Amino acid sequence: MVFRSSKGRRHLPAALTTALLLIPFACRCAFAVPKLELHPESLDFGSIEKGERVRKTIQVRNAGDADLVISVVRASCAECLVDKIKDKTLKPGEEIQLPVTYDATAVPGKHPAYLTFETNDPADPFKRLEIDVEIVAKAAPALEFEPASIDVGILRFDTPAEVALLLRNAGEAALKFEEFSASPGIALTLKPGELAAGKQAELKLRIAPKEPGIYQAHVIIATNDPNHPVATIPIRGYVASREQLDRLLGGGILIVPERAAAQGGLLLLLRIFNHSDIVIIVQRTGEKGNQNGPETVEPGKSVNLSPSPDAREKGSLPIEITVPMTSAGAPAVERK
Repeated sequence: MVFRSSKGRRHLPAALTTALLLIPFACRCAFAVPKLELHPESLDFGSIEKGERVRKTIQVRNAGDADLVISVVRASCAECLVDKIKDKTLKPGEEIQLPVTYDATAVPGKHPAYLTFETNDPADPFKRLEIDVEIVAKAAPALEFEPASIDVGILRFDTPAEVALLLRNAGEAALKFEEFSASPGIALTLKPGELAAGKQAELKLRIAPKEPGIYQAHVIIATNDPNHPVATIPIRGYVASREQLDRLLGGGILIVPERAAAQGGLLLLLRIFNHSDIVIIVQRTGEKGNQNGPETVEPGKSVNLSPSPDAREKGSLPIEITVPMTSAGAPAVERK
């Protein structure tokens, strides 16, 4: 005889039911993971002028169903400045705002970079956020002036002279004049305060020398030009006394000795000013091997003559100055 137990049949379905109920719970525990989400997924800073700082913000979110631990955020370049994050924990659904600053100190050009987020996200433990940026040269002013140096020729000791210096802004930003200064005896008038890009202005100089003789002076201009913040314009000429002017050859020629730097020391030069209203002709004479022809000197101009080696040995520099026939019919004048 075989006995069957209904009780045993009841226990089997109950055990199976318990096992089936545990299966979904175990599955849910196995798939509870963190997930890092970034918005935006890349940063485009566009074009930034060199020297500027631009700030943007990233939204960092835990889109998973387990705690997200951000171990660290690393930047690939020194110009990318990001708030320090170390062992930051985000609960499921939690989010934070992460500021990112780009400091445009590098040379102009494109500078791709990225941020690396090291987390416990199993799908992407080293998530990268790409950064695009282009550094452009900053718009700057640029001072140009004309002439580069001023030759005033002969000045009368008792008569001030006026000359003009043309200032131009060749840059792309406003040129600001911060300071004007000049040697004693020079007054500056009509000083501009600012020049827009592409504009120009005149700086007028009134020169009143203090004593006769060789005249050397300068004008200094300080601006916001980043490449040449200080410009120096040299001024040279000769200040003649009333007695010298009365003795001028042909009514307007003055010969002045000058010294110039040369190899082995100083070299004596003769500077000849034509202060007349006619053209004169100057030529060295009596020198062996002289290959230099006559020099034509226009009214208001000057010429420098240096001795040849032969003349330096003799200690003299013979020259010939020819003044052509004047409009009044006076004969040409020659002087040696």
